[in-house]
Amino acid sequence: MVRILKNLAEHLRSLRHMTATRLRTQEIEALVEDLGLTPESMGVMQDKVRRLSGEARNFSRQIEKNTQLIEAFQARIAQYREEIVELNAIVDLQRKSYVGITRQLAQAATGDADRTQNPAAGADPFLEVFNRELEEERRGGADEARHRLRHYLTHLDFLADRKKPKVADLGSEGGEWLKMLGEQGQAATGVFARETFAPTIDADGADIEVVIADPLTWLQGQKARSIDLVTAFQVIERLPFDRLVALLKEVQRVLKPGGKVILETPNPESLLVGAYKFWLEPERQRPLPPALMERLMHSLTFGSVEVIRLHPDGRSAMLRDRDGLPQDLCDLVAGFDDYAIIGERR
Repeated sequence: MVRILKNLAEHLRSLRHMTATRLRTQEIEALVEDLGLTPESMGVMQDKVRRLSGEARNFSRQIEKNTQLIEAFQARIAQYREEIVELNAIVDLQRKSYVGITRQLAQAATGDADRTQNPAAGADPFLEVFNRELEEERRGGADEARHRLRHYLTHLDFLADRKKPKVADLGSEGGEWLKMLGEQGQAATGVFARETFAPTIDADGADIEVVIADPLTWLQGQKARSIDLVTAFQVIERLPFDRLVALLKEVQRVLKPGGKVILETPNPESLLVGAYKFWLEPERQRPLPPALMERLMHSLTFGSVEVIRLHPDGRSAMLRDRDGLPQDLCDLVAGFDDYAIIGERR
């Protein structure tokens, strides 16, 4: 009797499951009918599912590959960083070694040189290189230096009427002016106080000579009325004033009648130059206002003294156009960077 009851209970449970399954099947059939699904559309959907699954697997593999590439790239970056640290350490060692070597050279030169005969003797080689690098940085490269010097070619016309004119350039940085003279077929001598500042000139056979000597001493060794043109660009501001006067006296002596001297120097009429730009080169002694140089040239009996302001600072136009400041105030703040003063020997 117990077994019969158990079988009956199990049969009832099965009947309930079958009833629930039939009801669920009816619901699914109604849903399929509402969605308009057919065996054909179901097959299409299955194909799409399989295709999307394949694309998902491919995408997953691509992500894995990209992840590996990123990890390799990050490892390479870490390696580069380590190499940069090593290179910086080597550079620091070389810099320390360089400073030490130049200090020893300076000490040796100080012990051996007679400073009374050669003021440049015993100079620290580090300062020599440092000052040269500053000048090259300020010049902005040979092309820019040539562009700034091109204006002076218009002042060479008077040489065409002279027989074998002689030109002397007193230590103008970089040697671009000497090269430009050579390209014009003009013979010239460049006088440089230190060999480290003397350029290498290759002017296609032009008669260009480079001399290592103190410019004042060199001028004192020249015959009176023997030179047609003397030039010096960004030089006179490096001289003590008494030495500048002595130099110009010698220039006046060696120039032929009608010969000219062309000097270029920073223009302290611009506050930006006089208060800031001028002092970027520690070898410069003091700014020389145009009025001072003009007065000095007249006192030394140069005739036809002319002042030409050159190389305007672009900030002057910005102050005028953007801020509406008057032009004279703009020029006072950020005017011309340099000026040239040209004197003629009577």
